Amino acid sequence: MLALLPAGAWAGGMRSASIASTGDGRVLVANTDSDSVSIVGFVDGAPSVLEVPVGRQPVSLSVHGTLAWIANRGEGTVAALSLDSASVVGCLAVGPRPTGILASASVVYVSMDGSSEVLALSSATGSVLARMPVRPRPRGMAMAPDGSELYVTHFTSGWLSIIDATAWTTLAEVSANGQANLAASIVLDSAGTRAFLPQTLTNHTSRGLAFDATLFPVVSLVDLPSRTHLRSQRIALDLVDRPVGQPMDAVITPAGKLYVANAASNDISVVDASSGQGLSHIEVGHGPRGLALSADGSRIFVDQSLAGSIAILDTTADIEVAQVQVTTNPLPARLLNGKRLFNSSDDPRMARDQWIACSSCHFDGEADGRTWFFPDGPRNTPSLRGASWTLPSH
Repeated sequence: MLALLPAGAWAGGMRSASIASTGDGRVLVANTDSDSVSIVGFVDGAPSVLEVPVGRQPVSLSVHGTLAWIANRGEGTVAALSLDSASVVGCLAVGPRPTGILASASVVYVSMDGSSEVLALSSATGSVLARMPVRPRPRGMAMAPDGSELYVTHFTSGWLSIIDATAWTTLAEVSANGQANLAASIVLDSAGTRAFLPQTLTNHTSRGLAFDATLFPVVSLVDLPSRTHLRSQRIALDLVDRPVGQPMDAVITPAGKLYVANAASNDISVVDASSGQGLSHIEVGHGPRGLALSADGSRIFVDQSLAGSIAILDTTADIEVAQVQVTTNPLPARLLNGKRLFNSSDDPRMARDQWIACSSCHFDGEADGRTWFFPDGPRNTPSLRGASWTLPSH
């Protein structure tokens, strides 16, 4: 067994995501539908997969030392997975809908989507060190390179919370865009001074409701030292790349290339992080919701959440070089196909120009918190949870 490096020591920094790369070359991915985490190792380039049950609906994970910490949204727990024994060595009940997780040397941070707070847990004892109230729907997290600040996105708004990671208090709140939605993740540049936030902008006050004037895939930028939204540097992915749907996660390579996973259009946009200019476009499998960078920055691992697999990308040629199956989705084939259709804008029978999916307004079957103007008047987006029990279901 090779010794693992601290999570912040390799490319990509400390952040929450559904997939992570370790210092010894392994990859961990949360399989939400399978209630498991897969540990993928590589021997002479050949992959080996070990799947470990961890709890209901694991959605994100973070590695530090020889432990991986997992947020199990479906059962309100945080699991600790030993990478030495490939087994769960602890499970903590934390409350409703833990969604993002980030582990440092002594503290594990958890964004609580259900209670609008960020928890600080002791990694040694599991005790709650602090509960920090924040704006609704906290989701993605990243840590400053020096460990002084924690940055938290809010899923249905453009707000970014900046938390003192020592005093556990909110230092500032920055509005990265008032129309932003689906703000699931955050990644920092190598200097730790700029934050990149994949988002979907909603033009919900428009009465036209044209498909290409309603939702816009973007990456918003925030200057962290000045706590300023860099509006003029916002990256419009449909302009620098091509029409894409639901930018959900991003990573930045040491060479300064920004890779954005577009969960609905099943592709990756590659952009120059400094200039905002488009560089490449890579097609991948169903539901790319998470990205992880290898230690040397030469590979990117893509969590294809609705395919039960990961794609491996070469960051020099910007091409896919391998696919690895990591789980078998337990859903019946009919339900899995329906879930893929619901979450995809890639099928021309469902969407034009890969622009909108059902999940663009009903992500994970929920509501986007918007009021849309229809010919019959304003309508709030309803949650679809439980709709199958209240026929007719639409």
